[in-house]
Amino acid sequence: MEKQKNYKFEIIFLPILIIIFLIISITVYNIHLTKKQLEKQITDKRIEYFDIQKKSVYNKVQYLNSEIKIENNKIETNIKEELEEKINTAIKISKNTFNENKNLSKKQIVKILSKRLSLLSYNKNRGYYYILDKNNQLLEHPIKGMVGTSTNDVFDVDNINLSTKIRKGLKKGEVSFVKYHFYKPNNQKKKFLKIVAIKYFEPLDIIIGTGEYVDDAINEFKNDFIKKITQNNDMNKYVFVLDIHNINGGDSYATMLANVNRKELVGKVLDDEVKDSKGNFYRKEYLKILREKGEGFLNYWYKKPGVIEHKEKYTYFYLNKEWNWVVACGFYPDDLVSQIEKLNKQSSEYLEDLIRNSLFWGLIFSCVMILLSTIIFYKIQRRIGKDQKRLIQSQENLKKAQQISKIGSWSYNFDTNEIIFSDEIYEIFEIDKNSKKPTYELFLSFVHNDDKNRVNTVFEKLLKNKKSHEIIHRIKVKKKIKWVNNQSEVFIEKNNTIVIGTLQDITEKYEKDKKIEEQSKLLFNQSKMAAMGEMIENIAHQWRQPLSAISISASGMKLENDYNLLDSNKLTTGLDNIIDNTTYLSNTIEDFRKYFAKDKVRTKCNIKIVYQNTIKLLKSKFDSLDIEIIEDCEDLYCTTLENELVQCLMNIFNNAHDVLVKNGTSKKLIFVKIYKKYDNVIISITDNAGGINDEIIQKIFEPYFTTKHKAQGTGIGLYMTREIIVKHLGGFIKVRNVNLNFESVKYIGANFKISLPLDRK
Repeated sequence: MEKQKNYKFEIIFLPILIIIFLIISITVYNIHLTKKQLEKQITDKRIEYFDIQKKSVYNKVQYLNSEIKIENNKIETNIKEELEEKINTAIKISKNTFNENKNLSKKQIVKILSKRLSLLSYNKNRGYYYILDKNNQLLEHPIKGMVGTSTNDVFDVDNINLSTKIRKGLKKGEVSFVKYHFYKPNNQKKKFLKIVAIKYFEPLDIIIGTGEYVDDAINEFKNDFIKKITQNNDMNKYVFVLDIHNINGGDSYATMLANVNRKELVGKVLDDEVKDSKGNFYRKEYLKILREKGEGFLNYWYKKPGVIEHKEKYTYFYLNKEWNWVVACGFYPDDLVSQIEKLNKQSSEYLEDLIRNSLFWGLIFSCVMILLSTIIFYKIQRRIGKDQKRLIQSQENLKKAQQISKIGSWSYNFDTNEIIFSDEIYEIFEIDKNSKKPTYELFLSFVHNDDKNRVNTVFEKLLKNKKSHEIIHRIKVKKKIKWVNNQSEVFIEKNNTIVIGTLQDITEKYEKDKKIEEQSKLLFNQSKMAAMGEMIENIAHQWRQPLSAISISASGMKLENDYNLLDSNKLTTGLDNIIDNTTYLSNTIEDFRKYFAKDKVRTKCNIKIVYQNTIKLLKSKFDSLDIEIIEDCEDLYCTTLENELVQCLMNIFNNAHDVLVKNGTSKKLIFVKIYKKYDNVIISITDNAGGINDEIIQKIFEPYFTTKHKAQGTGIGLYMTREIIVKHLGGFIKVRNVNLNFESVKYIGANFKISLPLDRK
């Protein structure tokens, strides 16, 4: 009775405790997961903010520099367009003057024209007109000292006189353009590059010209560009422009041309020895970046507008080599702080409510699940109870059968010729263990004369090949003949050759065979009971997700109700979700109930469907460990015992599950293939857990053989699997190690292959 009570506890109350633990664990995990997600949102927002701000300042600077490049490339075109307009205006004036004064001489008309053109100026008085006669003599020029002089005597920097350049560039009937260096009216000490528009006025036989100094046009655009930056405060926030005098730095390395937020610095000469509030020579650092790369980001500490203390700032610098300017723009990361603080506050409040509600509803549903689990497990207990007494009696019979099996062990040191017998060996030989010293010769003395040569031959092969051997032979004990099964294997230990073996009295073989048949039935029931224990664990796995879904739905409805957000639609949706999940729990129990049915009637069934029903029972257990099943199954039918085939498949899948977990395989795979070969259905199941040790692979179908700890395995699963397949289903099973290649990765695994007849009568 004591055993029965303990068994009930393991069947009923332990799963209930596991369910309670799972509910609490899942609830706590969901809270932890929610918190992690919220933290990730904050981190992502911070990263997103930096990316957006960096792209923004980068695009601003690149946009401003593109304006500089575009305008710089268009300066000569713009100058020519403007000059062409001005020269055409002068020609119109010349025509009007000529037509108005036809009664006067050409000289007089030219004089009137010169006076009129001298009154015209443009571009802030930089633009003026001049007149050349056919002898290249200047008839009009704003520099009065030039009037009356010949351009034949004025030479450009390339030592060519202006007359030659003007005459060479002149085209009849068109506005022509010439480049040369000439004095400015306000600076007669230095010559500047000038673009000149000229046109021949035939009625007076003169050339009228006007021009623009290139540096004046560039400087005018620079001033307009700086003015544009300064006026557009919103777009150009944190933009500043430097005129670089020395890219290597120094006490006067640059002049501040524009700074929207620090207008007091505009026009100031900058020194690179200035440090930020953290003691860094930030000006030296960005000059180094510009020298090496021409552009780049730099973070430093700088006074933020509207704030007393200095803040961290990220700035993008770009060196415009055409003008030797640095255009830069930055941003302050602390603009994000207020957004992060608000999100943190909301997250904390949400988590507090979630923790309270989740724990409250989790405890309530734990109680409900305790009641539900008790009802379900008592149904299973009643089914188990019918065979309880018979099982206990069978276990007692099994224990006695093991004691009666009479298996002795022995070990032999080949190097020292020392042999050790166990007590069972002496019992088999029916001698007193203290009467004779155990030796190999003593053992041979009991061997039947007709078998001695065969035993010696096997022993010699054993030592030579270092492989396990088995031989059945006779021994003669007190004029009685006994049959024994002698198995042995060689081990090398500290350079000594050790032979270890067993000796079993099999004289009562036929009687034992009958007992083995009875024991097989007992083992089948014991295997079924072990499978039931695993099924209970599978139930816990299957219930984990729906229980979590029920808990989340209830918590969500409670939270929405607390904030008056729960309406009838949301309530109906939440309750439907709970009903669906409880229906799923009920269906799960029905699936497991079918598995334990005692129906022994052979039926024609689809082997693929049988496999799918089996894997459905294990799905949650496999999914929790990310075990991936790769299927290649055909629809094939055969007449068989469906439940017993399910038990065999479950034993193989559970073994694959256990060894994948034990070996810690990173990518856990099981390959299932169902196909036809000759008149048989082949079920091939392969894992990638590294295979089975070659020394034990032939023993795994033996009863009570297991590689697991005794608390985790009985060693009867695969034995019963082979017994069922061979004796009940009329098929066979074999196992081997195979090499796999999946998704270009090589694996080693164990392959179990079951063969069943397509039509068993």
